[in-house]
This record gives sequence, C-alpha cells and structure tokens, in this order.
Amino acid sequence: MKYLLYIFSLVFLFASCEKTDTSSPNTPSPIPVPTPVSPVIYPALTTTVATSISATAATSGGNITSDGGAAVTARGVCWNTSPAPLVSGNVTVNGTGTGSFASTLGGLSPGTTYFYRAYATNSAGTSYGNEASFTTASMVSPNVYVAGVVYPLNNGVATIWKNGIATSLTSGLTNATATGVAVSGNDVYVVGWEVIGADHVARIWKNGVGVSLSASNTDGRASSIFIAGNDVYVAGYENVGGFDVARIWKNGIGSTLIGGNGYAFSCYVSGSDVYAAGRSQPTQFGNRLPTIWKNGVPLYYNTVDATVKGLFVSGTDIYATGDSPGGISYWKNGIETNYVGGQGNAVFVASNDVYVAGMLFTFVGYATLWKNGIPLQLANSSGGKANSVYVFGSDVYVAGNEHGTGKARIWKNGIGSTISQPFVNSEANSIFVTP
Repeated sequence: MKYLLYIFSLVFLFASCEKTDTSSPNTPSPIPVPTPVSPVIYPALTTTVATSISATAATSGGNITSDGGAAVTARGVCWNTSPAPLVSGNVTVNGTGTGSFASTLGGLSPGTTYFYRAYATNSAGTSYGNEASFTTASMVSPNVYVAGVVYPLNNGVATIWKNGIATSLTSGLTNATATGVAVSGNDVYVVGWEVIGADHVARIWKNGVGVSLSASNTDGRASSIFIAGNDVYVAGYENVGGFDVARIWKNGIGSTLIGGNGYAFSCYVSGSDVYAAGRSQPTQFGNRLPTIWKNGVPLYYNTVDATVKGLFVSGTDIYATGDSPGGISYWKNGIETNYVGGQGNAVFVASNDVYVAGMLFTFVGYATLWKNGIPLQLANSSGGKANSVYVFGSDVYVAGNEHGTGKARIWKNGIGSTISQPFVNSEANSIFVTP
C-alpha cells in the first residue's frame, strides 16, 4: 500500500511541473513600435525693413530662422501696390537655405506706395514674413554738369555748364580749356589747363575759383578728376627736368608716376587703391605703351603706340579704352579687344553693361557710343566725337561735339541737344550727373 502511494505522488509531481512550464522555444519576439516622425511645416521668417529708397528702387531682404524640417529651396522678397503681395507677382530670387539675405527691389515707379514681405519655400509650401510698406521718392530731374571750352574769339574759354547754363571759368585773354568735372555735395570741381605767361599750367577750379597745380614756369595739363570722400585726385602731366611725366595730384600735392616719359589722361579711386591711365615710355628710346598705374606702379599693355584715355574700376575688374594703330582698343584686366577704326575716349560700367564713348572713323569721324561692343552713331552726317559718358539710373548721358556745327553737344539715350550759343564754336569734354 505504501508503495502505491509513493508511485502516485511521483506521478502527481510530474504532472504539476508540466502545467507550470508555459514557455515555448517557438514564441515570436515582440514587434517594435516605430518612432514618430515630425511632419514638415512651413519655414519661419521675418522681413527686413526697406532702406535706400529712391524713385525707382529700394533695398529689403529677410531672415529665415527655421526651415520647417525641410530644405528651403527658394527665398526672396515679393511686392505689389496692394497689400498681401504673393510670389506670383513681383519677386526677387535670393538663393536657398536659412539665414539672412538682402534684396534689391527694382523697376519701381516714382511717388508710389508699395507693400512688401519676404518669402521662403520648402516642400510644405511657401510662407511669408511680416508685411511692411514704403513710398518711393518723387522723380526729380538730375543736375547735368559739363566741362569744356567755348571759342568766342581766338582763345578758348574754359567753361562749365549746369543744366545747359554756361559759366566762364577764364577771361578769354589767354587760351584755356576745361577737361574734367566732378561734384561733391554743393561743391563743383573742374580741372583743365590755362596759359599763364608762356606756359600751359594745370589748373583746378572749385566753385569757379581757380588755382594752379603745376608750376607756372613748366608746361602742365590736368585731364581728369575723381573725388573719394574728402580727397580730390587729379590726373595729368607736367614737364619735369625737360621731360613730360605722368602726374597724380592728391589735394593739390603732385607725385610722379613711374614709367619714364608719360601722360595720365584719367584717374579712378576704388577703396584704398588709386588708378591712373595713359601712356608711358619706360626707356628713352623705347616704345610708347598704353599704361594703367595702380598706386603708382605701372601695368604696361603690349600694344605699341597706343594710349589709354578712359578708365573705370568695378570690384576687381579694371576697364579701359583708348586708341591704337588698329583703331579703338578696349581692355578688361589687360585683355584687349580691338573695335573698328577710331578712338575711345571714356568708359563707364553700370549693371554689367560696358559703355565706351569715342569716335568711329568712316569717311569722317562720327561721335559713337558702344554698349557691350555694339556701336550707336550719335552725331549726324556732319560727324563729331564723344568725349565722356555717364550712366545715371536708366539714362545714359554722353558729352562731345559735332564737327559740322562746331557745337558742344549732350546726348541723352541717343537723343542730342546743343548746349552752346549760336555762332560760337565749343566742345564738351566731360560730363557728371547728380540727383
């Protein structure tokens, strides 16, 4: 009997162990729960307050502080004459990504109120910054200054015209010519030359009052003027020790440019760099070379017997024009392009467009303006020459003269007008335009 009870206990014990073991080697692992992904939202941004508001343009921009979870693929400023401007209207395009950017709103109408706001686009769509408004300035006719010469009798009279009204700088008792003009604030500066005694003397007139730059007992002439801040730079030449040398006068103090015999016909100041243009003869019996001086150090160009007359600096690019045995030469950073026969007298760069003023030779010389290498004849069939060019806003002004009439002329966007008196020969040598 005890033996049977023992067997029964063992059976019961094994049965109990089997019921409590519920694990199985084939039980599947738990399914992981995916991490939630944040949805892409619109970018966050603000609009920059407009500045530099003129009659036709303004500067704004924006600051994108968040891309909303996806890359910003377009950004800029939109504007309109009614509130809530959209990207379907007037816009600037200013790259991609977050951060600050600046925009120029162009092609505006004078005396008009515009609403504007920054925009940014990602995969979620386009969002806008805060809206603001500004009113463009009323259009005011600019002041046009021209320096040149009038011949009432035998001697030339150095003359400055303001909006077509002539003022004589010299008496006419001796010969004189005005060759350059620049305006700073309320001050009008004119340079040129005047015969004093037996010599041509480089001269500068400030608001009509003239002083000499070169010594009265040496030959000298001033050709060009540039104002940078409070400093006045003049390019020209002066006879020193029996040789004509290129000169730069800064605030009336002259310095000789390196290069042997030489002449400086134009000057330009960019940042702390002072440029001059002309020609030089590095050795006494060597070739005359077209030359650009940067801070007094010459950069010789290779064309023999050529002269640089016009100079313009934009960023790191140096633009120049002049004449050479092959005709008009145009240089950009020393690389020469030769136009057809003639001479280049001035160059101006605006909005990536390059304007060259000069004279194109056919049967006679014609006053001509080249825009990006394409010529526009200015003078009529009597011929003439263009001596200076100035771009103001969307308008292009050229000064020169017509040979047939012998009159100083201004061309505005190709349309010419005479600025000197009837029956008096004259010539316009330099033009400067201010608001």
